[in-house]
Amino acid sequence: MGIQAVRMTLAMIIWNVAEDNTTYAGQVAAEVFVAGVVGSFLVRLVPLRRQAVWLGALFGLIVVLRQALPGENASPAFAFASWIVWLCWLPAFIRQAGRAGLLRDAATGIILGVAVQIAGEIALHGLDLELIDGPLSVIAALLLAAAFVAALVSVPDGNAPPSGAWGALVVGPYLFLELTLLTGLGRIEVDTRLPQVVAQLAVALAFVVALALAVVPIRRAVRVLIVALGVAALAAGTAYGAATLATIVLAQVGLTIGLVGSFTSGPQRLDGRVHLLSAVGWIVFFALIFVFYSYRDRVDFLWPIAGAIVVLPSLLARETTPPRTLRPALAAAAPLLGAIVIAAIPPANAHPAARGGGELVVLTYNVHQGLDYWSVPSAAALVDRIESANADLVGLQEVNRGWDLSAGIDFFSYVRWRLPQYHAAYGRMDTALFGNAILSRYPITDSSYGILPHLSSALNRGYVWATVDAPGGPLTFVTTHFTAYEGFDVEREAQADAFAQFWAKRPRSILAGDFNAHPQDVTITRLLSSGLVDAGAAAGIGSEFTYSSGAPHERIDYVFVSPEIRAVAAQVLAGTASDHRPVLVTLRLP
Repeated sequence: MGIQAVRMTLAMIIWNVAEDNTTYAGQVAAEVFVAGVVGSFLVRLVPLRRQAVWLGALFGLIVVLRQALPGENASPAFAFASWIVWLCWLPAFIRQAGRAGLLRDAATGIILGVAVQIAGEIALHGLDLELIDGPLSVIAALLLAAAFVAALVSVPDGNAPPSGAWGALVVGPYLFLELTLLTGLGRIEVDTRLPQVVAQLAVALAFVVALALAVVPIRRAVRVLIVALGVAALAAGTAYGAATLATIVLAQVGLTIGLVGSFTSGPQRLDGRVHLLSAVGWIVFFALIFVFYSYRDRVDFLWPIAGAIVVLPSLLARETTPPRTLRPALAAAAPLLGAIVIAAIPPANAHPAARGGGELVVLTYNVHQGLDYWSVPSAAALVDRIESANADLVGLQEVNRGWDLSAGIDFFSYVRWRLPQYHAAYGRMDTALFGNAILSRYPITDSSYGILPHLSSALNRGYVWATVDAPGGPLTFVTTHFTAYEGFDVEREAQADAFAQFWAKRPRSILAGDFNAHPQDVTITRLLSSGLVDAGAAAGIGSEFTYSSGAPHERIDYVFVSPEIRAVAAQVLAGTASDHRPVLVTLRLP
């Protein structure tokens, strides 16, 4: 639930409150984190027994309200409140567990919480509880909150001196690693190019093996070697293809042993200053997240640094004898394997077959990271809109594979499951987690991606292409997303030149996407001068606006075709499931 809270908070800051203003987003994020950290100290002044239970109950209530009352203003308010309360709750919980002599259970509970979180994402096909809506999601939130509070109530009061501060310190860096690497199913699938179920099984195996080994008595020298290998494995990241699966298991084992050791047998110095070291840990977490997502693929060195922080207190630890039990490993295996089985169940709805003949319906849609016009999660509504268009070819932009800044949505996994009538291809753009996607009713015989020129903007831009076995023979379909915002005309023009060069006047080509340029801009005129035809304008919608969906005022989404393809009809579809409106074009192939 803490992962849900931080992801939703980050998404609401970036896309709802700050609206892409990175300076303001950093300011708001700092204010929310400071409120939580300072609040954790202030809460200690309240003369209330079992504060962890009361704070946990408040956190659960906010989660239920967040689920029941989504909206432009309510969603960010509940997201911020849940994260602030969670930051107050965690040190109170660790302090209570330490006084009860249950720090090992607390550490194991945090690891199991992450495992259950990932099981939920697998079962929901890349989504999370806060990313779905409706009565069933509210009931699920109620049950989750009730189970959370019940677990807290079961932790007894104790008379031992406060302890567990070193564990409180490392929780933040540990969650940073889980969020950005070890449980990033979308990243693992993209970088290893292995089937999704293989990535799921590898992540599940990592948790089970790690929790099983954490209860095996290990000599200090061996423990040091294991955690050192785990940190070294983090340095490899996802750079070694299929071998990444082995490094993830090794890293998870090292971190689990390190986390449990930091909680249970860290240095005695400062071990009672739970709130102080918890605050330090979350400041480190904030710094790691800020730097990681500011520089993205250029800061993989942060992973071993965070890993070293997690395991260092355990390396200084005194010898302990862990209880021999496989219950934690089995507790992780049950939801993870169950979720993988559930994820294999196809959706129930029937799907129309592909059209025959020479006509082809093409849809281009910027899905806004899986968020609606008000930047509230809307993955289900987006897929409903795509499905109702009943297109043969679909080009999607701003497709996420688990970007935490967009609430951790793996939109590609979700749409691929919801619409099994389509063959699917994904192309990375800025990191493995942010790109473009193609859906095709006809078989895709080949596909890949390309990166467009990047001069001075914040994000890399690119395209994904596919060779489609369409009626009449192979057809090239491409979807792209050019640089956004004013002031980057030169960059977009360079991207237009590179895009036209990639097309290279190939016949039977369709190139669609969000070009972030108006019809009269040089970016578009260069594409037209290369020989491409604006299919929307040819079919009579050249004056209709595609952005924004709630207040349309400009045309920046297009479908271009090679000259021998004729546009028969076109329309801009209404709806606010994204901040863009989808464009639907009917084409006649030669």
